[in-house]
Amino acid sequence: MALQKGDLILFQGDSITDCGRSREDTNDLGSGYPKLVAGALSVLRPELGLRFLNRGISGHRTSDLADRWDADCLALHPALLSILVGINDIWHRNRGMGLTDAQLEENYTALLTRTRSTLGDIPIIIMEPFLTPDNTTTITRAEVDSVRSIVRRLAETFDATFVSLDAPLAKAAEAFSAHALTKEGVHPTDQGHAIIAKHWLDAALPLV
Repeated sequence: MALQKGDLILFQGDSITDCGRSREDTNDLGSGYPKLVAGALSVLRPELGLRFLNRGISGHRTSDLADRWDADCLALHPALLSILVGINDIWHRNRGMGLTDAQLEENYTALLTRTRSTLGDIPIIIMEPFLTPDNTTTITRAEVDSVRSIVRRLAETFDATFVSLDAPLAKAAEAFSAHALTKEGVHPTDQGHAIIAKHWLDAALPLV
């Protein structure tokens, strides 16, 4: 389904998507991959005059997205929805605020079910949680791999476009010094966001 003139692309997720966006300016895209994607699409598809909104919020888990999904997603009526979430469900476990894999899958499934029910067959882009090789967090590789498997399976179930990020970032890290792509394994640097934006565009351009 190709997008139409003036359609809205909505980015949803946690701090990786949020990336310092202003809460006073609801149109601010932050300084990360959503801004890079919007700039690229404005050049590649200028005739569409696409609109872009970023509703990522730092620290959010799948449960937090569920709490605000009506106002921050469904009520906005995006023509294309992009989601990157899940890493905080893992990261907060050591503080007793994380979620199990089963809870994450239940929440994510509910989000996608509500989205399909309300917005129909709009293109949905599901981005893969990742952990770069220079990880210094409490998150383990096994935890991330488990969540990656869940997210990939949900993308297939809900006919969404899956964007692989873990392997591409690991491959790119071979050419960079430690922490050149992420600050600690999770939060991207400018270079990391550029790689994420590239892979988002590779997956999404056929939909636009």
